[in-house]
Amino acid sequence: MKESQFWIGLNDKQWENKFKWTSGGRAWYTNWDKKQPDDTLFLQDCVQVTPAQRKWDDDFCALKKRYVCQKQVVIEKLVVKFQP
Repeated sequence: MKESQFWIGLNDKQWENKFKWTSGGRAWYTNWDKKQPDDTLFLQDCVQVTPAQRKWDDDFCALKKRYVCQKQVVIEKLVVKFQP
């Protein structure tokens, strides 16, 4: 397992070059490295990131790597009005 690479939850398993998040949402933002995605052997469907480069690369989904999870955070806005 390469500790310097992380799965980010993006893949094109369903349709080639139509990348979607594991949540089902479309990827509106991409940060591909040069010459990526290259889909080596037509089998690279999952997207990884290398933190040092902060660029994306497609790789074989069966490889074991660390992963990044998304967590929804709700922030409530508190407004306090002061009156003289």
